[in-house]
Amino acid sequence: MQLKRSTDESRDGPHADIPVLLVLLRAAVLGANVVIWHLQLTKQAAAHVVTHHETRRFTRAAAFGLVTPCVVLGSIQLAAGWTDPFCGGVLSFRDPPSAATSMVVLGMWMTILGWVWLGQGAPLLGRIGSALGYRSRRREISPAEVRVAVTALIVVSGVGSTILSRQIPQSEPPCAFTQATGSGAGLPGLQLVFLGPSAATWLIGGNVLVARHYRRMGKSPWAGFQPFAFPFKDFNAAEWLTLLALLALALGFGAIAVSLNPL
Repeated sequence: MQLKRSTDESRDGPHADIPVLLVLLRAAVLGANVVIWHLQLTKQAAAHVVTHHETRRFTRAAAFGLVTPCVVLGSIQLAAGWTDPFCGGVLSFRDPPSAATSMVVLGMWMTILGWVWLGQGAPLLGRIGSALGYRSRRREISPAEVRVAVTALIVVSGVGSTILSRQIPQSEPPCAFTQATGSGAGLPGLQLVFLGPSAATWLIGGNVLVARHYRRMGKSPWAGFQPFAFPFKDFNAAEWLTLLALLALALGFGAIAVSLNPL
């Protein structure tokens, strides 16, 4: 079985490259924000308001948490032939591209919530927020305030984006997407869009998780590559939740890829 777009003729028109440019523009704007934050925090680190280690941690987290989901969601949008970024919807599983979009968004929200509630994200964001001038430096933003603000932001974003996506007719252009059976070669490019994140989520995410675990235990990050090295017995709750989230995302992307062209 393969997916067949009902608006093939519109993708080859004079404006067919606009969605690609919009995806690149969104990624560039987010990347520029990360660079600006890094430059501001570097100045604050020189003034000993924050440390250079905190600056690097925040920059890596911001780049991964903002730019990566933007690129992945944009790739799904382009592979599905959608011209509207809200076509994927939120908590919508009507077809493989929509399911993949929902999984990426839910995975991003779970990662952020786990980072601020179970990890060291709340204290870090509190210090970074104060350093960037979001609160008078006379009082640092507390971890509790960060957790409440981040949770509220995710809830409001989830409700708002869900309502907004429901206002777009999903069965009509630019979001129309129909399934058809046939003996053609399928859409291997679309399958790769889902197989790639499946492999990357498990391989890259798993290795990063193990490396960070060994660093927390005071060992070399490369200790996990030694024969018969099984770190799971020393995992804490946050690491177990991260491992389960990586497994769920990897299996979910793999299942979607298989559903595009079942055996």
